[in-house]
Amino acid sequence: MSDIEADLERAIALQHGGQTNQAAELYTRVLKRSPHEFHALHLLGLIETQRGRNREAERLIRKALAVDPTAVAAHSNLGIVLTQLGRPKEALAAFDRALAIFPYDAAALSNRAKILLDLDRPEEALQACDRALATQPKLVNALFNRGNALRRLGRHAEALAAYNRALAEAPGNAEVLSNRGNALFDLDRVEEALASFDSALDLRPDIAPIEAQRGNALLRLARPEEALASFERALVAEPDNPVFLNGGGKALDALGRHDEAMVNYSKAVAAAPDYVEALINCGDSLIRFGRPVEGLRLFERAAHLAEGDADVLVRWGAALTATGNPAAATEAYRRALEAAPNHPGAMAGIGARAE
Repeated sequence: MSDIEADLERAIALQHGGQTNQAAELYTRVLKRSPHEFHALHLLGLIETQRGRNREAERLIRKALAVDPTAVAAHSNLGIVLTQLGRPKEALAAFDRALAIFPYDAAALSNRAKILLDLDRPEEALQACDRALATQPKLVNALFNRGNALRRLGRHAEALAAYNRALAEAPGNAEVLSNRGNALFDLDRVEEALASFDSALDLRPDIAPIEAQRGNALLRLARPEEALASFERALVAEPDNPVFLNGGGKALDALGRHDEAMVNYSKAVAAAPDYVEALINCGDSLIRFGRPVEGLRLFERAAHLAEGDADVLVRWGAALTATGNPAAATEAYRRALEAAPNHPGAMAGIGARAE
């Protein structure tokens, strides 16, 4: 065995044992003597991405692929690095190259599904997950991504089944528990959703979005004080998060603390000027506090951003009614009925205007 082979063998053993710094030193030593050694380039690239140095990881893995363009794992790992660098289309191309060489790579298929979801292509993501699961029926990431794709497609019961299958394989996975809670919430099984969020937070109390999801469940259960506490914990971690600010505003509104709610909504709109729900809630607050012109301006912006959304149009109609604009309110309700012909709020609004 040559010195290079011996160093590689030791480096791989160290890397598998979690001693990545020592392994990286050995890979670097190998590359000084043999700059085109595939395994040293590829595996040092993996260590660099673990260190958060993804640009260096990309450089190393691309050099490895120049040495061996048929290496499935390197193409797949390049896809992971490009995902972390926020370049989803390039990542998708890398996974596709891996799968062109070996179409049955379940991990590459599952990672491809995640990218397709990021690119808002849920049907294709679902197909990729199903291909992965045909090879590895218990692959947790594929089950999880399948649930995410189904939920995006509005198939909430099937999404829940996918998350349950993932949890059967990985009971302590906080991310799966959280998304399972979302699917239960979508199915209006709110108590169960809350229990799922609580289980996720028991495992990972540091994940602010789960606290916010818990807050939404508590609001649906008419428990605003507890909801506010959840949103406030989320805001400690992410003080400018518009979703958390908006949720906290809804909890404050439910508690009758309308002035504080308007502060939250205003901050949410400042942080995310195109956030439709925050625009509507802030508009309502402004109207409540005698500022109808500003309030209606926000409603108009929300209706423009959510073109054809019947719920938004109905709330705009209600705001127009409250501010003494009956003709404009009727038009908003009419547009809502065009979008959703049996929308109860729009029908009630039109009926009230007719009376």
